[in-house]
Amino acid sequence: MKCIEHNNEAVAVCSNCGVALCSECSSRSPSSKYCCSENCLQQISFSEGVAELTLERATKASMAGAYGSYLLGLVFLGFAVWGLFNDFIGAVIYMGLFGCGMIVMGYFYQRSAKSKIPVNKSKHAEL
Repeated sequence: MKCIEHNNEAVAVCSNCGVALCSECSSRSPSSKYCCSENCLQQISFSEGVAELTLERATKASMAGAYGSYLLGLVFLGFAVWGLFNDFIGAVIYMGLFGCGMIVMGYFYQRSAKSKIPVNKSKHAEL
């Protein structure tokens, strides 16, 4: 594959538009992706910003789901204890199982939030 401008052998491909680049034409974005022009650099930076924002919001939503599940689990367990003291055995079983299930679900939400990999900021500082 040849460079589109210099007709030299290509060493990279633009991450945004797919144009072949020689060593003279190629430049890198802050995340070390190859780009051919300022316009492509802006597009790559915008796309990376969108991905970072999406990851951040998904992590926050998972943590909110975890805290909500913990809270509901505790409320249902509280009703189960109340039913135990007031001889509502059906409520004790239902509320107790549902409360435990909500707490387990909260654990998995929290685990999901912690497993999301943040974008490495140190690469942006290099360039």
